[in-house]
Amino acid sequence: MSSAVDPDPTTVSSNDVAGPLPGGAVAAISGALVLTVCNVLSGLYPATGSSADLAAWFGANPGLTEATAATGLVAALLLVPGIWAVAQRLHGVLAATGAWLAGSGYLLSTVLSFEALTTLSILSAGADPGLLGAASDEHGSTTALAVYVVFGLGALIGTVLLGVAMLRQRSTVPAWAGWAMIASAPVRMIGLLTGLTLVGPPLASLLLAVGFAGVLIAGKRSRH
Repeated sequence: MSSAVDPDPTTVSSNDVAGPLPGGAVAAISGALVLTVCNVLSGLYPATGSSADLAAWFGANPGLTEATAATGLVAALLLVPGIWAVAQRLHGVLAATGAWLAGSGYLLSTVLSFEALTTLSILSAGADPGLLGAASDEHGSTTALAVYVVFGLGALIGTVLLGVAMLRQRSTVPAWAGWAMIASAPVRMIGLLTGLTLVGPPLASLLLAVGFAGVLIAGKRSRH
């Protein structure tokens, strides 16, 4: 006689782990690896200084600025659909919420790339870095600030929620995948707050790749 009690909604059977986008997890892993490269390049930016100093640095290092912006855009293009594919494999409200936050955050991260490229274009036209930096400081919009906040908090909180969703499905997804996702948030923040920008953010992105790899492994196992 079968039980009338509903199964735990946070536990997914091995037959349900694989989502409809088998290449999605690969996109997420690739996006995290490209993001690692982007974070290494951005870690070469000056740690302190005014907006004018940063603008002048962009003008003096156009190749590095373009490379950082390009890898940031590619990372977002891979991560956003990849994150949603991972959420489809995980199922559940928690995974969907985490994917929405993280996906929105990384989508808005493209603003940083376009902003750097726009600054570089203005400088190449002969603009004064000091005036450009002063204009940026004095006329920054509330919308731009909101974009930065959503990017930062969305990416951090979203990945933590995805990690928790993985841990709650530990019968099918390796626990190390969930812990790697969760650990990426404090590792990134510690690196930024301590000035270890060449260590914290790149390591955090590698941890994301490890977490996504755990979901990919679980999906492959479910098909055998």
